[in-house]
Order: sequence, then C-alpha cells, then structure tokens
Amino acid sequence: MRKTLLAVALLAIGSTAHAEYKCSVTPRDDVVLSPQTVQVKGENGNLVITPDGNVTFNGKPQNLTAAQREQAMDYQAELRTALPWINDGALTRVEKSRVALDKIITKEVGESSNMRTRLTKLDKQLKELQVDCGNYLVLPGTGSIIMTILKVQGEFDAFLEAHKDVELEDEAIKFYFDIRNFLNIAELIDENYVVYAENGEDGLFRLKLFCVNPAVNLGEYLKKGRSAVFFSATLLPMSYYRKLLSNRQDDYGIYVESPFSQKNRCILNAGDVSSLYSRRGYEEYHKIAEYIARTVWQHKGNYMVFFPSYKMLEEVYAVYEEEFSVNWVKCICQNSSMKEQEREEFLQEFEQDQESLVAFCIMGGIFSEGIDLLGEKLIGAILVGTGLPQLGNEREILRSFYTENGENGFDYAYRYPGMNKVLQAAGRVIRTREDHGVILLLDERFRQREYSNLFPVEWNDRKTCTLSNVEAQLQKFWESIPDKISHKL
Repeated sequence: MRKTLLAVALLAIGSTAHAEYKCSVTPRDDVVLSPQTVQVKGENGNLVITPDGNVTFNGKPQNLTAAQREQAMDYQAELRTALPWINDGALTRVEKSRVALDKIITKEVGESSNMRTRLTKLDKQLKELQVDCGNYLVLPGTGSIIMTILKVQGEFDAFLEAHKDVELEDEAIKFYFDIRNFLNIAELIDENYVVYAENGEDGLFRLKLFCVNPAVNLGEYLKKGRSAVFFSATLLPMSYYRKLLSNRQDDYGIYVESPFSQKNRCILNAGDVSSLYSRRGYEEYHKIAEYIARTVWQHKGNYMVFFPSYKMLEEVYAVYEEEFSVNWVKCICQNSSMKEQEREEFLQEFEQDQESLVAFCIMGGIFSEGIDLLGEKLIGAILVGTGLPQLGNEREILRSFYTENGENGFDYAYRYPGMNKVLQAAGRVIRTREDHGVILLLDERFRQREYSNLFPVEWNDRKTCTLSNVEAQLQKFWESIPDKISHKL
C-alpha cells in the first residue's frame, strides 16, 4: 500500500492498532494485502493467511485447530480494517517514525494526547490529497496542511519540553527534524517554487516543495560576501548557469580557453549510431559494441565507456562479451549497489599492469566526475548518448516552468543537464598537459546544432566517423603522438 512521505520524512501517521493475537505487526514487518491473502513478512519469517483462516509459514501449511483457525481469520480481518493507513491491494512498511513516536506518546501522556490527534489529522489530509493526485499534481500552495504541520511541531516542542528525560528513538528524532526542515523551506516559497504531490513508482506518496529556480535563494547568501566565483570546466552554456546561479544583471561570465593542446587528443563523433529510445535494440547495441572493440583494438590501454542507464550498459556489455571479447582485454562493470570498498577496487584496476581494460560505467555516475586517472591510467572515453535525463515528474515540472517563463523548457529540463554529464565524462581523459587520449561520441544527435553549439570552443576540431573508418582515424592520431605505438589485433 502507499506510504505517505512529506518532503523527505515518512509521515503516514495514524493511531496504533492493538491486535490481541500472538501474531503481531512490528516496525520491521511488511504487510501485503490482496483480496486472496494477508501476508506479513518480517524478521521471523513469512506468514500468509487466507480469509478462511488457512495459514502458511515460510511456505509450509500449518495444521490449526478450529480455535486457531478462527483466531487467524480474526487477525487477518483486523489487519484489513483496524490500521487506518492501510489501503487494499498494496504494500506498506509500518512507519518506524509513527511507531517510535506513538509508543513514547502513549506511555508518557496517554492515548488522547493532542500529538496523536494532530498526527491523525495530518495523515487524513495527506490521504485526501493522495486520492486526487494521480501520477502527480501541481498545487497552488501547501493549503491547510502547513497549519497542521505547524501544530504538530508545536505539540512536539511542548512534549520535548515537558519530558526532557525521555529518550527518543532515532526515527522519532529524524521525524522531528524533517518536519522542521519542511517548515523552514515552506517559509521560502515564492514564484521560484512549485508545490506538488506525487504517487511515486516506489509506492510512496510525497508532498514536495520544489525549488525550480535557485537563483534568489543563492543570492541571499551571496549578499553576505564581497564576491563569489563559480568555477568549473563544464559551466556550459554560460547563459543557463548564470540564470540559475544569479539574479543580478551585472554579474558576468568569463570563458577561459583550455590550456591543453588539441594535438594531445582526438574527438570523433559517430554519425551512424544512436541511443534514441525508438532505436534501442540489438542492431544499435551491436554497433556500439563494435565501436568499443575497434577503439580498444587500435591502441592498447585503459578505456571508460559511459552509458545513459544500467539497462543499456548491461545489454551492450552482453553483446560485446558474446561477439567482440578477446583475452587481452579485461572488462569491468559499474553496478548500482557498489559499496565504498568496491568503488576503490574498481578504480584500482586502472593502476594494474595489464594490456587493456574497458570499464563500463554510468554517465553522470560516481566514475564520470571527480576522479583523476593521469597519464596511461586512462587513454580513452567512449560516450554513448547525449546524457538526457529520464522522463520524470520533476523534469516535466521544470520544462513547464521555464516554457511559461519564456525559455526553452526542454533545454532547461533535459538538454543542458544531459550535456553537462557528457562534458564531465569526456573530461576524465585529459587531466594534465602530458596526457593523451581519444574521446568518442556515439550518437548522431551530437551533429545537430542544438547539441554541437553546447560543446567547448576547443572541440572545434572534432571529426565525424563511421564504423568503416574509425580505426583509420584513430590510427592516424596515435601515430602522431611521440612514443606511442599503435597495436592492432
């Protein structure tokens, strides 16, 4: 079932259900309701109860007496009716913040406290909003919900003042500070904010205060200093970042040309491949995999290949391994659940003495910025696609906001953020004046003016390539580099 999320705080708050059965829902349990079963999944196992009282535990049917079967029927009926935050047919994790607060409040001030009343009202208001929400709903403001949240904070402050010796659980403390943070942001709401509600794909309902133009808020802090410098190699286009970072007309930008020689790197744009959603499939994945292979075969060394999504990474990697893998090229892949040690081990691969390495990575991810692989540690970056963010509620809200304010909404919501990721990833190759390397842009859209105008000035020497001539162009580049020997398979 859907949970209710207020900003970043879990706020599905209702009164505690007291079911007098040996089976009970704890804060660590998941409750799944369907017309056929009630399922409680927790630390102790997986319990499934049917409306007629049949019970399985961890997949095994349980032999019950008539009294036990009746108790099971009552228990599943209680779960369906007694928990005010449960909706049929969906999944919930009983909110840790609600349980932690409710337990302390009940113990210290009783079940009829104003805190419980305020929380129950807030839960009801959010659920009423959820009913009308659909996928997402832009709101004229926070409405009466903000007053309820203020009262919740007031009751919480009074509770803390009157019960200074009470030790709060971590979830209760987090809940309190999330409320304060939400109220602090609410005070800033003006025409640069959009208030909206959404039913997320993760099963959470959210009420969000979305700052669509941060310039005014940043300006308040910038006034506290004499001057400020925003410095980055990827602040392109400068007009876009000036609008987002400053609301002063007299602020100006300076473009400093790169100190690195164009002769030290080769930029090629493939004109016969695309990462468009409508063209994703084996044919395009095969082309991408072949481009990777031909690039690596032309000159041995370490390469990074950046993809727009894990799904595309995995599918291209599968084609590459099946049709183009060779024993002197090692492949490694970024995954979405990497721990700190795994990240370090991933980067250590670039330190090893090996013939060639191809690292399959995510554009805009942890390896596409903020790392320095100098010299021979990295000699090439292959960029698959234009980096456009996936369609989403906030992206569409941004597009609508900037379109209504006279800008190109698609540029602000999708194209500019996407190209920023492209430039960040490409910047991994040349880090010093002594570095040499290749940058391969695998998407025909890079040749369109809307994208090519966003490249740095120094990229004016980029060339177009196809699968039939990419090796020849790369060979010519590597032969022009002193002390570099071309290695072909």
